[in-house]
Amino acid sequence: MQDTKNRKDRRQYPRFEIPLKLRQTELFGKEGRVQNISRGGIRIFGTKDIDVGTILKIDFTLPNGEWIMAEVLVIWARERPSESVLKYDIGCRFTEVIPDLHQLLLEHLAKISPPEKIKI
Repeated sequence: MQDTKNRKDRRQYPRFEIPLKLRQTELFGKEGRVQNISRGGIRIFGTKDIDVGTILKIDFTLPNGEWIMAEVLVIWARERPSESVLKYDIGCRFTEVIPDLHQLLLEHLAKISPPEKIKI
């Protein structure tokens, strides 16, 4: 068992736990969803296993309703221990920085949460 206290957090950017919609795709199914997002990447729950190293084109909504098309590289993928239709947990890195993504997420969080509740 790994000692989590001594593990270094390798995250370069803060994560935002905001429910965002994915467009229906063959890989993620109509139920696929974003679990969290940062300026550097996105974590998705989907219906199919995807190989590490795969490059995908995804569409997701920002909190303001704007659809974003992005290219991502699958960094890790694992089966979820649940009986949900969303059997796979997939971590991806954006291959390009999406302009103003971090600021848009912060602005949305400020509207829906008191500042002390914002997880960044």
